[in-house]
Amino acid sequence: MKYYPNIIKQLLILSTLLYSCTKNGNIGEKTVDNFQIKTSKSIIKNNFIKAKTIADTIAQKLIAPEKLGNFHCEYHFEYYDEQKYNNDSINKPPTDYHISYYLIYNGDTIGNSPISIDSSFQVKYCRINSFIGQRHFLEGKLTITKRKALNIAQKNGIDLHSNRAKATATFLSNYNLYDEALNAIYKNNGLLNLVQEEKTRFYWEIENHCDGCIRLNVDAETGEVFGKEIMQFMY
Repeated sequence: MKYYPNIIKQLLILSTLLYSCTKNGNIGEKTVDNFQIKTSKSIIKNNFIKAKTIADTIAQKLIAPEKLGNFHCEYHFEYYDEQKYNNDSINKPPTDYHISYYLIYNGDTIGNSPISIDSSFQVKYCRINSFIGQRHFLEGKLTITKRKALNIAQKNGIDLHSNRAKATATFLSNYNLYDEALNAIYKNNGLLNLVQEEKTRFYWEIENHCDGCIRLNVDAETGEVFGKEIMQFMY
């Protein structure tokens, strides 16, 4: 299995260099997506911009510098005793910054690619395979958007207008997140979810989440339906 140690090494070095560059530099109040953290404390504001700068640069490296404008971000600020989000007021420095990148593509929202930065501005987590899937859409390698996948799923038994459970579509890959080898790499390098790009299959998992309802997968490249099953809940 081919991993990408060079990417991991580069991202770790990159996060360290970015922290060094932002440590004493001039920090603006807004990020590249114009999100402004709700706080009156300059140290919280500056620390957030540092974390977001690191995350944005990693995202640009994995996608392409000119493509970050195609993404919408959601923010999650983690503490030991509580969680804060986009619209919350932030009154104390978070322990971790979680920034999720959603690709806006042909009117659809595709994927959720999170990057987590800790309070020392080190990368804790980066879902590289999800970023690569989003990049494949931008490069034309994947063409089955969420809307197309739902239409395919409807022809295979998914009820898009169910009164029992709304049909959901989640962009995934067949990558095993809990492989022991990956856990070992995670401990050594600080990043999880390395990707074997040539063998990774990207797909939409679509379901009506209810007892006796259908769940199936739609290949994001070919539109092939696979893994169709009837969900049975245990009570």
